[in-house]
Amino acid sequence: MHNRRKLMFSIGPVAKTNGVIDGVIQDSIEQIIINCQADKAKEFYAVGDHVPLTLEGIGTFDFDYLGSGLDVRTDGSNKPVSAWLCRTVPTTCMWNTSDTTSGGWGSSNIRNYCRTTIYNALPKEIRDNIVEVNKVSNGVTTSDTVWLPSYEEMNNGAYKARFPDANSRKKTGAGVIWWLRSFDNSRFAYCVGSGGFIAGYNASSACGVVPGFCL
Repeated sequence: MHNRRKLMFSIGPVAKTNGVIDGVIQDSIEQIIINCQADKAKEFYAVGDHVPLTLEGIGTFDFDYLGSGLDVRTDGSNKPVSAWLCRTVPTTCMWNTSDTTSGGWGSSNIRNYCRTTIYNALPKEIRDNIVEVNKVSNGVTTSDTVWLPSYEEMNNGAYKARFPDANSRKKTGAGVIWWLRSFDNSRFAYCVGSGGFIAGYNASSACGVVPGFCL
């Protein structure tokens, strides 16, 4: 008499989507992460499609899909990542605690705020799957988890599909003027004004923080 053994197969996460309705992604956070890791986000979502995420202690805000393959992983692998950016302005912060941009984005007060306060407020599923990427600001490369867009990325750069003009850069929320990670000169960092135009502003001003991350 032969004993039959049942073979068990483990099926891993499957990339799929419930679709997008009026620009709102209908997938769970977990499914979005799976889709990004499988490099399927660009097939399922259009630039500007968005999903609500709760920043603990701050509120719930929509995050826009900016596209895939626009950023480079810090670990040196060639696996594409997908970029996401808050659609509105959830909070404010000083770029630096005084009117200086010395040290640039890498040593700025606002970078530390993004890497600690904003990072820790993100849903755990996002935190556990964020991809650290290389970000270039004023010619200097840093490795970042949560970041702000740069002057170049917003001005006909990597994110031009989402932000083709000044009108597309207008934001609402905690502040209509919001910071970029690039600086203009020794005292002014770049920000996006209420009309969507980019200009330098005193680094010690408390302007809007529009965080982004990659999955």
